[in-house]
Amino acid sequence: MNYLLKSLLKQHSFLYLSITLLAFWGGSAWAQSDVKRPQILVSIQPIALLVRDLIGDQADVHTLLPGGSSPHHFQLKVSDRKRLLEADTLIWVGEDLERFLEKVANQRATNQQAVIELVAIDGLEWPQMASVEEPKQGHASDHQEYHQEHDHNDHHHAHGVDPHLWLSPTNVQRVWHALAQQLGEQFPHLITTINNRLASQTQALQQASSATETAFAGVTQGYYVYHDGVAHFAKANNLDQLGALTQVPDEAISAKHLRELNHNATNAACLIADWSEVQQASKYGKRLGLSVTTVDVLATQTAYASYNDYYTKFAKQFQGCFILAQ
Repeated sequence: MNYLLKSLLKQHSFLYLSITLLAFWGGSAWAQSDVKRPQILVSIQPIALLVRDLIGDQADVHTLLPGGSSPHHFQLKVSDRKRLLEADTLIWVGEDLERFLEKVANQRATNQQAVIELVAIDGLEWPQMASVEEPKQGHASDHQEYHQEHDHNDHHHAHGVDPHLWLSPTNVQRVWHALAQQLGEQFPHLITTINNRLASQTQALQQASSATETAFAGVTQGYYVYHDGVAHFAKANNLDQLGALTQVPDEAISAKHLRELNHNATNAACLIADWSEVQQASKYGKRLGLSVTTVDVLATQTAYASYNDYYTKFAKQFQGCFILAQ
């Protein structure tokens, strides 16, 4: 009888413990599923890569600009405005690149909706854009002058700097850290995921950027660029940008400027152009006697697994300039 009673008590205790654990696990799962999945809207594809590298599949990251669209000339539709105001977070580069977003970003800020403007991040490096009227003469021992801008208000209204900040591994690491802090504060349930991915992505980028610097270490010849948007990459890899045809895509190029570029063209290995600009660039490449090397500045030419994948492939595209010149 005592044996039977003890056996029943043990079964009852085991059943109680099982029900308690199931209730705990079920409650925990319910609590996690009850958390709204973050909806993050970014302006352009390179920024989407940076955000996904940090947040993985724990949020829906959408890109506003479709592939092939230029942020310099994009115009918002009514449906775009709706998406911009409904997103949990808007991440954009800034008005120097995406002037069409300025009013909506200000409206979101007024409504106390999350807006992250990347040019506002402290400590970013800003290479000066080449003057389209004064091409450099030959290979210079001192590359383009660069300045580091810490005060956002000064930079925000200071044009003449290259806004394509994602082509600098140094800037990307600072952007990742800033995004990790701000997204972690907004979505605290993702802090662990974000911090773990920040560490692994940073390590991978340091390896990729080091390999890229090594690959370009022996390059001494300069290059021309059609649209002045690769200065960050040039600085990171000590490349010599001799001149730019234009600072804004589709901008008219004066005959005077073209003559100046032609005078120095023998010192250039090639003419660099984004793939979306290759038709216009090829026309000028022929006049300058230069082959055109295409690169994917806005990361829309193919699907990239991560920012590191993008940066490595961008570097290989850029290398084509100097391979063709050999």
